[in-house]
Amino acid sequence: MEKQKRLAYLLAFVLLLVVEVCIALFVHDAFVRPYVGDVLPVPGNMSSLRARAAGVFVGRGGGRPAMAGAYRNTGPAGYCPWHYYGLHL
Repeated sequence: MEKQKRLAYLLAFVLLLVVEVCIALFVHDAFVRPYVGDVLPVPGNMSSLRARAAGVFVGRGGGRPAMAGAYRNTGPAGYCPWHYYGLHL
């Protein structure tokens, strides 16, 4: 199951990359290239990260996030920098 998810993210990344290259090479208008071309790298980068590091950014079960102990001694008790931005990794 894990490999199927990683493969799906890899295929999504490749598809988004091909679409982005086609937009860069063949589309010369005032809407698609500046707006869609700027939005597509965000899901492309996320799918690339998820394909390479599946399990790092999502919980691994047991009710504890995967990176919960990464900043254990960097601030007040229970402080985690991700939570400041609303990210619950």
